[in-house]
Amino acid sequence: MIKCEICGKEFKTQQGLSGHERFVHGIKPDKQHPLFPPKRFVTDDNLAEAVDKRLSAITHELITTMSVMSGRIDELYKFHDDTNVIILALLLKAISPKQINEKFIEAMPESFKSMLKVALLANSQ
Repeated sequence: MIKCEICGKEFKTQQGLSGHERFVHGIKPDKQHPLFPPKRFVTDDNLAEAVDKRLSAITHELITTMSVMSGRIDELYKFHDDTNVIILALLLKAISPKQINEKFIEAMPESFKSMLKVALLANSQ
């Protein structure tokens, strides 16, 4: 229910209250009701302020999203590295070091090559 601020009478709709105010209290229909303040339109005077406010909100949202994405990318890189180490460890258990030569290393994916060389150096010592 919407209550008349002048006499306290209650109405089911805004339209009913507006009619009551107009006919009983003489309030002109072009006066905006206090419960429903006028919409703020962007004008030439406040255009720059409105654009700055909206861009600021968008910038904040982008920074927040990029921060979350950065954390997820870091997690993916760590997962990728951990997976490569596990695969390499399993590969080294499955083959003997004698089977590993330059041709074998060249056939490996780039991400494995350096780890394989380090693993071979560690096994040879």
